[in-house]
Amino acid sequence: MKINKILFLSVLSFLGLALQFSGARDCKVKLEYVQSDAPAFKIGYQNQPETVFTLSDLGFTTSQSGLFSNLKLKSVSGKKNIDENYVMLTGKRSRCINKGYEISYLFEDSGHHGLRLTFRVFNDGLAFRYEIPEADSVAIVKELTTFSFPSGIRRWTQRYRPGYEGFFDKGNGEVKGEWSFPALFEIRPSLYVLLSEAGVYRDQCGSKLTDNSRESDYQVTLIDDNFKV
Repeated sequence: MKINKILFLSVLSFLGLALQFSGARDCKVKLEYVQSDAPAFKIGYQNQPETVFTLSDLGFTTSQSGLFSNLKLKSVSGKKNIDENYVMLTGKRSRCINKGYEISYLFEDSGHHGLRLTFRVFNDGLAFRYEIPEADSVAIVKELTTFSFPSGIRRWTQRYRPGYEGFFDKGNGEVKGEWSFPALFEIRPSLYVLLSEAGVYRDQCGSKLTDNSRESDYQVTLIDDNFKV
């Protein structure tokens, strides 16, 4: 079962992530897996020592108690090169070219239920999605995925409204609340991250960002309280 709500991290200006894997295409985006109390990923840019942001609190809460809690890494796939060339039906650019790689991380909870996290990494951004292999229908009641940015950085965010219409206010995280996609973050001069969602189909709910716990931690929050997949 695939959860086709992909969160796309579109990277502006000089931002990318730098990965150097043997046998895989080099990208400017750096994706680093870290395991402490819970699995997380650090995202960086080229050979810079700074962490652009951290992807943590992976997974979601479901209607089945304990499902996908206490995740541990079981396996990592090989890296698959991506070389796509296609024509868009609408948009500012008709022909699109994607070059990057795909990698999947398979996690297991304490009950040996699998949860796969698949990344696609490019020079100018990355995307990821969750997949539940060989699972019956399950209701997701809360998403946990959190993006942790450096404190005090400038950001342009729009207060959440169902119509997604409003002004993008500039701030430093001093105001907390619920925010619509997309959201723009300035990590440092000439280094920006645009955070958005993609691949949302008509039978799926949208989502928003919530930063009520810490001013630079943005948790993905589902619009619907009970989303069946």
